[in-house]
Amino acid sequence: MLWMSVSAALLIGLALGLGAASLLRRQQATAAKELAERLFREHHAEQKAQLAAVVETIEASVGNLTSNLLSKSTEEVVKLAKSKLESERAAGAKELDAKKSLIDRQLQVLSAELAGIANLIKGLEGHKTEEVGELATQLRTAREQTAALMENTNTLAAFIATERRRGEDVVRDNDELFRVLAGASPIPMALCRAADTTILFGNERLGALFGCATETMVRRKLAEYVQTLAQRQALLAALRKQGQVQNYEVSCTNADQKPFSARVSIQPLLFDGTPALLWGFVDVTVQKRAEEELRHSQALLAATLESTSDGMCVVDGDRKIVCCNQKFIEMWRIPDSVMATRNDNHLLTFALDQVKDPAKFLSKVRTLYGQPDAESYDVVEFKDGRLFERYSQPHRSGGAVLGRVWSFRDITERKWGEEALEKALKESEEQLRQSQKLEAIGQLAGGVAHDFNNLLTIIGGYSQFLLKSLTPQDAAFHDVEEIRKATKRATALTQQLLAFSRKQSRQPTALDLNDVVTDLTRMLRRLLGEHIHLVTQQAPDPVVVQEDPTQIEQIIVNLAVNARDAMPRGGTLTLETAYVDLDQAFSRRHPGTKPGRYVRLSVKDTGTGMDAKTLARCFEPFFTTKPSGQGTGLGLATVYGIVKQSEGAIDIQSKVGQGTTMTIYLRRWDTQAGATTTVADAGCIPRGTETVLVVEDDAVVRTLIRKVIEQHGYTVLDAVSGPAALALAEQEPGAIHLLVTDVVMPEMSGPDLVTQLTAVRPGLKALYLTGYAEVATANRTPAGRDTLLLQKPFTPEELALKVREALDYTGTRA
Repeated sequence: MLWMSVSAALLIGLALGLGAASLLRRQQATAAKELAERLFREHHAEQKAQLAAVVETIEASVGNLTSNLLSKSTEEVVKLAKSKLESERAAGAKELDAKKSLIDRQLQVLSAELAGIANLIKGLEGHKTEEVGELATQLRTAREQTAALMENTNTLAAFIATERRRGEDVVRDNDELFRVLAGASPIPMALCRAADTTILFGNERLGALFGCATETMVRRKLAEYVQTLAQRQALLAALRKQGQVQNYEVSCTNADQKPFSARVSIQPLLFDGTPALLWGFVDVTVQKRAEEELRHSQALLAATLESTSDGMCVVDGDRKIVCCNQKFIEMWRIPDSVMATRNDNHLLTFALDQVKDPAKFLSKVRTLYGQPDAESYDVVEFKDGRLFERYSQPHRSGGAVLGRVWSFRDITERKWGEEALEKALKESEEQLRQSQKLEAIGQLAGGVAHDFNNLLTIIGGYSQFLLKSLTPQDAAFHDVEEIRKATKRATALTQQLLAFSRKQSRQPTALDLNDVVTDLTRMLRRLLGEHIHLVTQQAPDPVVVQEDPTQIEQIIVNLAVNARDAMPRGGTLTLETAYVDLDQAFSRRHPGTKPGRYVRLSVKDTGTGMDAKTLARCFEPFFTTKPSGQGTGLGLATVYGIVKQSEGAIDIQSKVGQGTTMTIYLRRWDTQAGATTTVADAGCIPRGTETVLVVEDDAVVRTLIRKVIEQHGYTVLDAVSGPAALALAEQEPGAIHLLVTDVVMPEMSGPDLVTQLTAVRPGLKALYLTGYAEVATANRTPAGRDTLLLQKPFTPEELALKVREALDYTGTRA
């Protein structure tokens, strides 16, 4: 139609005349030029665009599909896909190149013809009317050529349509190939829309992973299967930032709402001309559980290694340090620079500088490394005195030896403790032998003293009677007085024997040692003499003990006298009091004591001291280093007995020429010192008329006792034994107010007699007489009744006072 319009325009122009020819030529030339250029641009652009689009679509689809399948499928599937895709792409590219060349040639011809038309139109502007006919001829020729160009264009359009269909076939074939390859892949895979992760396709393994049929997942959003929104957002953010995702770990939820762990890889591609995402999953739940168990095992192993008191080090077959605990580093004092090398040779070099015998240490190490299956134990001595037990065993796994385990245990303190214990044991054994020897001597001394006390009671009692019957002017008065004085000296001697044998009767009370030392200071200065300087160092607070005041004074005086005799040329005597805490180790060294708070009384002199031989025997009774007649050998023995009877301890430190320190440990008493019991005035002896039953197996003592009591107005019944006393009491119709009985008697003891008599005579009171304090009395009978005790030997006045005290006593004794 366009060319008919052009012809009509030319005929009209000729009819109107030559005046309009010029205008018509310009209009026709312009229209022809515009038509040619437009046809050229439209056909050329359309052909190029369509061709480029086909090529781009095919190349993008094939390239992306190939890239993703190659990254996710197994090696065999990848090879098959790559081969097929490359062959198809090569064939299609070759044919496209040929068609493209044909189109380019035709376009070149068209371009040349259009250029000729343009030149023709330009030439028309200068011709006259007679040239119009020639122009019409040329225009007809141009129309014919344009028709041919249109035919070629239609041919090109048909070719392009064919190529598009061919490309679509290739894409369909490639989509089908993708589905086949994805289905054969061992990896759970899904193809999703890039815009919203809607699932377009998934293989069977995807459904198995999520616990459902794959078909049920299609059209659902795959991102929603990620367990938490935060993980979902983080995953998609990583995809947007990086363009793809590789091995991104997430927690997913299956169809049963059970969580599992997976690593996700996402690759973008074009699917059916639409942007898509290819998701691949790897289930790492079992792996994560195994890793967690491994971490737990490793943490447990590390905690175990760190909690042990041994230093542990594990070395592999190449003598590289695999691991070691902090204790090992501390024990060997290894610097960080040495540990950083993880080299056993460096560590060995550092260790050799510390051990006492480096050659022996190194030889043992080399031997064990040369014998992988060998085990070993030895003790390593250090230059600084430390001792380590060294254990070495092969490190095995599955029957194979992988390296060696070294274990070290610090036994320094244990070894020292064993040595100290062994020394203490020897000392304890020696102390036990000494104690047993002293115990045996004490038993003998106690028994002798008990018999002596009965004799001294008789001698002292009758000498008192004789003195009362004589006047100082009588010749026998002074003789009897000497007998009485000798009796007193003998009584003191027996008291020392009883103290040593720990059978002396005690009257303990709470007292402050500071007060005792202060009270004795003046007397001790006279006793020591002017050539000895007395120093007292008392604790700032009261130092209270529960002891017999007389015995404590006896301890201080005896120790002071011993110290004086050890300083014939003068010196210094120091008395010190203090509180001290004693531990279990002290108790082991001093049998009979218990750990706790004690009071310490120290007596230190600067005298001649004692050698080891003398020191071993110093507590034996009658042992003395003094010249004959200057000592009884009972001073330290008495101190030893009193301390042991008080459940205390005594230590002695002495060196020849350096003096001696005696240290007494007595149990601390937590209450303040109390008042002592007031004793009745011996010069005022009250009388009485009550009936008294005397039971004593020694006839002479019994007669003396009866005589003394009768002289003070009492009615006296006497019996030789317990059974005899029971018979007498049964026959006696009147009241018996007081029972005076010896503690130890044949047939029946005094406490048993008291128990039986008080059962039939509830108001009966009792007074015990004894040569030493028996445990059986304990100031109470087994029946719990109150009793009083009178220690033998006693004077007639002491007996009379005690009888009155027993009869008048109505309270409860503590």
